[in-house]
Amino acid sequence: MATVGFSGRQLTIEWDGTIIKGVKNKTASFSREGIDITSDDDQGFQTFLPEPGVISAEWSVEGITGDETLIAACLAGAPYETPPVTINLPTGGTVEITMFLSQLEITGNTDGAFEFSATMMSSGIPVYTPAGA
Repeated sequence: MATVGFSGRQLTIEWDGTIIKGVKNKTASFSREGIDITSDDDQGFQTFLPEPGVISAEWSVEGITGDETLIAACLAGAPYETPPVTINLPTGGTVEITMFLSQLEITGNTDGAFEFSATMMSSGIPVYTPAGA
């Protein structure tokens, strides 16, 4: 019988060929902004062109870390775009994309772990490679 689900641990993110360590939560958002061409002729119903105006992806990660890769990258100043980021999907497929590291937050409570959260936005065209390709 085919596998129906996967463990979240199987989704990993590589930064310049190295898996980001300490990640606990990962979120991906994909957006396709429509080009609104609604006019009086549409009788009040919103109408879009068939192709999107902007296609984007955003990845957020949260975790605990002793790895300072993201901190160093965020504070480096330039370049703003990341080295290649590879998303390893649990299915065996991958998405490789250049991202813009837009946000990094680090926290360290007295009674808690050193934690981080980061948000990366797509810059350019992602390359999806299905499993076994």
